[in-house]
Amino acid sequence: MPRLRLTAPLIEQIAAGVRAGGYPHVVAQAWGVPKATFEGWMGKGVKGNGMCVLLAKTMGVAHAQARLRAEMTISREDSRIWLEHGPARDQPGNPGWSSSARLAPSAEPSLFAHVPMVALIRDAVGQLGEHPEARQIIARTFENYN
Repeated sequence: MPRLRLTAPLIEQIAAGVRAGGYPHVVAQAWGVPKATFEGWMGKGVKGNGMCVLLAKTMGVAHAQARLRAEMTISREDSRIWLEHGPARDQPGNPGWSSSARLAPSAEPSLFAHVPMVALIRDAVGQLGEHPEARQIIARTFENYN
């Protein structure tokens, strides 16, 4: 079996797959590079060995590009997730968006804090199983009390 050569085109093929979201070793395998071979090349790249250095640097950039694309997508499509888990999240010494606002304690206890009352409401709503209109009316009514 001929020895597999690491070339610039192969590095770019693997990098394209990583930029698209694939794991580097899986992408390498998809292009015919065994996992052990890929990991060996990456190990040599960290130590500074010719094409392996280019591979390691290219994989680092491709991984960062994939992550940036994913973060930008989350920021655009689900900003709440981005605010809670991204760079805007709470960090020590740097309050962010992930903490829920806390309401001041009310002098008047909530109806829903009383366990027997919650059980009574659940039972009453359960009895309305065949009457969806009535269930909706009750749900809207209790929304004002929570």
